[in-house]
Amino acid sequence: MLLTYVDESFTARVYWIGALMVPDAAAIPLSEALDAVVADAVKTFGVPVDVELHGYDIFHGRKGWTGVPPRARIAVYKAAMAAIGAQEDVAIILRGVKREQLVKRYAYPRPAHEVVLSHVLERVDGYAASREEYALVIAD
Repeated sequence: MLLTYVDESFTARVYWIGALMVPDAAAIPLSEALDAVVADAVKTFGVPVDVELHGYDIFHGRKGWTGVPPRARIAVYKAAMAAIGAQEDVAIILRGVKREQLVKRYAYPRPAHEVVLSHVLERVDGYAASREEYALVIAD
């Protein structure tokens, strides 16, 4: 079973969805590794204990990352990516659409979220099938 965590990011120009696909056996070790990244950030930079590793907040110094210097935030992001990369058989799928071009191409365009989510789910399905596994998709 592949646990597949899906989240979106967007601006006025583009809409992205990313999927992190984790074999069920790697889910707990990955969670523990990411918890260690947060614990280190709490200890080193004084961020709140319940801070989350959301790229937008880290990049822009928002929410629990307010007041943390940019180089420190980059180091935390790098540590989180290293924790993900250290796990075996973890896959990342990214898909996006330029909103303006979506509107130009179709007379009645579907919302960007629907378009991109359908593309991500198609890739998730294909990847899971190539491994002869099921994927459980978890979206917030």
